Amino acid sequence: MKRIRNGEMTQSKVIDGAEVLFSRHGFSGTSIRMIAEESGYSVGLILHHFKAKENLYRIVRDKASLAYIEFLKKNLQYGGDRREIAKRTALSAFQYFTDHPSYLRLVWWAYLEGKELFSENERMLTLKTFEMIRFLQKQGIIRKNIDPQVILSVLLGAIHYWLSRGPILQELSQTKSSHKTNKDFFVQDLMKLILKNKSSGGKCI
Repeated sequence: MKRIRNGEMTQSKVIDGAEVLFSRHGFSGTSIRMIAEESGYSVGLILHHFKAKENLYRIVRDKASLAYIEFLKKNLQYGGDRREIAKRTALSAFQYFTDHPSYLRLVWWAYLEGKELFSENERMLTLKTFEMIRFLQKQGIIRKNIDPQVILSVLLGAIHYWLSRGPILQELSQTKSSHKTNKDFFVQDLMKLILKNKSSGGKCI
């Protein structure tokens, strides 16, 4: 039993070290030797547990996406004010990417290196988000004349871009308003692109 626990601890430390390096250097820029140095275990031991770098990369992606799913589960609820559901969902995604930059970098590296094949967790996350968007469209909260994939792309694309270029955008806007750096106000303005105006009788903003 002790050997099993030690094996699990070894794998956990290797996965954590690999996540740091994959998010920093991408798949191609990370070697097993680098992971060995980061985690404190030998190359041979790492290969004994994971067989190949590709397997370790997949596990890192699965772990990161599962953590994101678990975080969103607390916020993707169907109860309460539906407009607030939409805003809370977008704000939650923003908050997670802000607090977990390594996951955001993993996503970016996957795009740059052509390793965007979805894991099962990522497929489940995307499906869950699509279901939420369709639900809010049926409720008349989100514009029905926009395809859910466009809405999802606009929201995530805007969040990713703001997190990578926020300071530059704020400098170019030449505004000294402190609220421009607040994610709540950013999400509030972002949601105006897809939400219907309550006072417009159902018309789009």
